[in-house]
Amino acid sequence: MVDTSPPKTIYYSIGGNLRTISWFDEKGRYHREGDKPAYIEYYNEPGNIVMKKEWYYHGTSHREKGPAKKHYTMKHVLVRTEWRKLGQPNTCLLLRTWYNNGMKEHVSWRTIRGDKPTTKRWDECGRFKEKRWETPDEKGKWPTEYFNRVGGPAWQLWKNGVLIEERWKVNNEAHRLDGPAIQQWNEQGNIIRKLWCINGKLHREGDKPASVDYFKGKTKEWRINGELHRDGNPAHKVWDLSGILRISDWYHHGEKYEPVLTKKALS
Repeated sequence: MVDTSPPKTIYYSIGGNLRTISWFDEKGRYHREGDKPAYIEYYNEPGNIVMKKEWYYHGTSHREKGPAKKHYTMKHVLVRTEWRKLGQPNTCLLLRTWYNNGMKEHVSWRTIRGDKPTTKRWDECGRFKEKRWETPDEKGKWPTEYFNRVGGPAWQLWKNGVLIEERWKVNNEAHRLDGPAIQQWNEQGNIIRKLWCINGKLHREGDKPASVDYFKGKTKEWRINGELHRDGNPAHKVWDLSGILRISDWYHHGEKYEPVLTKKALS
């Protein structure tokens, strides 16, 4: 159905500038047929410069084949869109997109996408800046930064096109069975930190360190279920930039102790 009805309300500023145009249904709810916006808002400037357009179906933000909300700069450059549909979860929001000088800068989905990320961000050169895999809670709401992905990183961060951090998370807890759950790199791509985590706690078996840091030297920690622990050897070791061991602390299930050193331990 093509909507040829005139707008129901038109508002002007005190200075005479057009501010809003609205269409309603018989119950006074925002509504317009024919894939046309039911609400248009203008900047308080001469020339009728559109600030935003919104599509509604009997009071609900909705559009079948395009964004239901569009926001513009004063130069009519698109800066944000929102895709909304009737019958969808999360208050009908499906997809939100931000733009910078006409280039896509940030895309955020609010619907399950299989193994695809729910958030993508790019820098001013069009290179990836961030990816997130998020899921809603048991009530269908989308918590802020609730990460969840099985079999891959749930969060990745780039700087100048170089991957500098990734985190594996399940139900928002750092978790990975076959490798480090958290890794960080410098801008040259060199590894600077590795953390092995199970169910949100630093944990690694087989007498292997659960954390390795390369900041101003090297630090290794052996942990079981988050606690510093190692049988027969120091659980916390720090080397300086010259490779000389400077700190060597012994722990048993989180309790620090002084070992009785044998010739084997001293070697």
